[in-house]
Amino acid sequence: MNQILTYCNQIPKLWLGLQQYFSRSTEENIETKTVNSAAQIEAYLQADDNQPVSGVTLFLYSDED
Repeated sequence: MNQILTYCNQIPKLWLGLQQYFSRSTEENIETKTVNSAAQIEAYLQADDNQPVSGVTLFLYSDED
């Protein structure tokens, strides 16, 4: 259960990273931004507090406790 809360707490950071990324490069098209956004957000979050983004994905599978 603690894992789930940890992953839920990452979601606001993920959203902030998305907002910053999309507002930063308006001249690129959406497809290019979508392809690059995962790596950009991961770099943003790891620079922020060294926690991997994979928690957001694992959230779907981590209810085994």
